Amino acid sequence: MPKKVFFCIGTQDMNDLRINVVRSHKMTHEDHGGYFSPFIWEAAARGGDDSIKKLIDTQIQASSASVVLIGTNTYDQRWVKYEIFRSMRKGNKLLGIHINGIEGRDGRGKPLGPNPFSYLGFAYSADGTEFIPQEYRDEVWAPFTDIPPYKVKQVPEQHRNKIITLTKIAKTYNWVSDKGALNFPQWVE
Repeated sequence: MPKKVFFCIGTQDMNDLRINVVRSHKMTHEDHGGYFSPFIWEAAARGGDDSIKKLIDTQIQASSASVVLIGTNTYDQRWVKYEIFRSMRKGNKLLGIHINGIEGRDGRGKPLGPNPFSYLGFAYSADGTEFIPQEYRDEVWAPFTDIPPYKVKQVPEQHRNKIITLTKIAKTYNWVSDKGALNFPQWVE
């Protein structure tokens, strides 16, 4: 059974043709896989942070895989970080796809952007019963405050009190060199 895909997209990438190449893949073409049109996003933004979170949460709840479309500055976008951590909490399959190699309006690609999974991680509390989202900012790891720590089944002692980057749990692909048009369905399954 195909998965319903939620696309995590940085605001600077919303008007970029590169995202359209991925989100219009035949696998997600019918419902655009959790992509918010700029009009829906702007309406939620007028309602403030809680309205944006509600919009994101509702879409993630209806999905089974979350795909981060990695552009130039995606790694540093607050709402992409929120989408990633909400996807993890829900239990979605999580992966990233570099899109800067796709030809843009100018007919050229761009250098790949930094992988957001390198700048996000998590820690377990000292007693191993809380999951604490983390972000790497200003050369230090700190809690990601938009997602508070939450209870989990107790983890073994060796996993507690250390940062685990998301690169350890989420694969990243390049749409162009990894032949995304052909392989995308396998990536999200």
